[in-house]
Amino acid sequence: MLTQPVVFVRFYTLVVTRCATKRKSTLRCYDSPLKWTLNLTLKATAMTSATPIQKNQSNHISKNYDDSEKFNEFSEHYVITEDQLKVIFIGNSITLHGPAPEIGWISNHGMAATHKEDDYCHILLQRLNVKSENVFIGNFADIERINIIDTEIFRQVNTLLKKKPSLTVIQLGDNIGNNEQLDFFIKNVSQVALIAKQNCHNILMLSTWWESQAKDQVIKQICDLLNLKFIYIGDLFNSEFNTDRKVKQFEHAGVDNHPRNWAMEQIANRIFTSVNL
Repeated sequence: MLTQPVVFVRFYTLVVTRCATKRKSTLRCYDSPLKWTLNLTLKATAMTSATPIQKNQSNHISKNYDDSEKFNEFSEHYVITEDQLKVIFIGNSITLHGPAPEIGWISNHGMAATHKEDDYCHILLQRLNVKSENVFIGNFADIERINIIDTEIFRQVNTLLKKKPSLTVIQLGDNIGNNEQLDFFIKNVSQVALIAKQNCHNILMLSTWWESQAKDQVIKQICDLLNLKFIYIGDLFNSEFNTDRKVKQFEHAGVDNHPRNWAMEQIANRIFTSVNL
């Protein structure tokens, strides 16, 4: 039996090898010239049953946020007092952003949604009939930009995923700004996805919101290798049906360009139709 570090090294090497083609763009663009499989890695991984969603089981999670000067750069402190979680969201500011009055954002949910109930996480939870106390919604944007392995961030994610949720949604990639960050992202999200695969039978990874081919190919490649569900949302921002873009809601362009109510509902719809609980 291979050890977990060996499994990850082989999987990470496979992802990097299949993501090796450079094209003419600011960020490297990836495709998959090699038709490798992940059979060896999956055979070395013990797949365990996830906990089914049931009503009236509580899991209290407390979160405290510090204000930030830039997107996603705020402290999060999680206190998990129960053993079970039903749904986990691992995302960036589209999933969760704490108050940042200096950029005109005073709420504490998915950025640019009017109310908490209007962001994609809470719309999805309402449709799945899952109570908030059985859910973890976290901003882990550092996964996109720095090496998180052997850090407290990674330990938090690892602890959460090992609680064997029924559903894990990973929404990351938009904040990658250069090739160094892209390399960190490949390593980080590969490890996160592999741990999720070991502990959850329903894992969905979203594409980038701002439709970045280089980042989306990495996400799609990992989904293909681990047999995860890939949810494309990159077409929504410029969709002719996107009513969010008809009126400016926030003065700060960075905030205003996040998915607002229409787009949040579309994201929730796409996830909901792909969930198999």
